[in-house]
Amino acid sequence: ALLDHLDISKVALAYGYSMGAMQSLHLAALHPGRVERVAAVAGDVRAGDMNKVFLESLRHTIMSSRGWDPETQWYDGIKEDRVATLKAFARIYAGWGLSSHFYENKEYFNIGYKDLEDFCVNSYEEGFASCNVNDLPFQCQHAS
Repeated sequence: ALLDHLDISKVALAYGYSMGAMQSLHLAALHPGRVERVAAVAGDVRAGDMNKVFLESLRHTIMSSRGWDPETQWYDGIKEDRVATLKAFARIYAGWGLSSHFYENKEYFNIGYKDLEDFCVNSYEEGFASCNVNDLPFQCQHAS
């Protein structure tokens, strides 16, 4: 339906990371004649125990922040708290989002970052900066 709505007859590459990896595979399975290639990165159909611990650490980062209301299960913090919460979330994700090989071999230099801090700030922190804090705990919960 989305491809039709956007008037796209064929997708050259369906890319997805993490849960998006599963969505890209699903799109290709539903429309094999319309998806030429798939790049499914770090996707799995279910979370193993190690991944569940990781996802719970992300959820609890938000749930333990100043703006979280445990009674309503809703984040309603001020902007400064929201920014700090998303930065913490991003830093945890940076530690799990790529392999130890990536960090041990300082691969971030090969993709244009000047150092590790530049990579963390300008990839993960920037990537999560516009997220809705209320979506993230529930995405983590339902992924596990």
